[in-house]
Amino acid sequence: MTGRDNDEMRVLHGNTETAETRQAETSLGALNAEGTRLGTESEVGRLQLLEERAQVQVLREGIGQVQVRKVLRERQEMVPVTLSTEVLEIVVTPLAQGAAAHAAAGSVTEGGAMGQGVSQILIDGKPLQVGQSYEIPLTEERVQVVKQVYPISEVLIRKQAQSTTHQETVMLRHEELEVLDEQGLARFVDDLPGTDDTRR
Repeated sequence: MTGRDNDEMRVLHGNTETAETRQAETSLGALNAEGTRLGTESEVGRLQLLEERAQVQVLREGIGQVQVRKVLRERQEMVPVTLSTEVLEIVVTPLAQGAAAHAAAGSVTEGGAMGQGVSQILIDGKPLQVGQSYEIPLTEERVQVVKQVYPISEVLIRKQAQSTTHQETVMLRHEELEVLDEQGLARFVDDLPGTDDTRR
């Protein structure tokens, strides 16, 4: 074997050792203690953090009842009323001296009795004779109260709902992930896009 051949064999042998050594280091040194290849991601587990949310329900309950009825009240009221009453009024008109003497003389000469020949007394257009009585009716007004019912107002009864805002204090709890990392071995990263969150 010539010197040239030895050089070629030496070079080939050296290249072979270098490639095998690199492959072995890559195969053995890239694994950690758990057999996971370094530089790759391995999912250990997933946790769900929960929280409480309030759901408000409105319940309708009876608070009481109201009674409605019509009640009759009384009150006194003074109503002015004008009443009239008839009375008999007698007017006596004395005659003059000459007329009285003439009447007295005429009564004696004509009738021969006292009282005749004197001017007549007319009642309702009729002469009042001697010894005759005439009744004159007299009237008066009296109060007769007649009560009539009139509508004074109209009452509408209806129910109306009034809304008020009520502040209700509710204690809600939620879970947080607490990491105890004294050596600083953990780091927090955002969820990568395209990952399936449904995996368990």
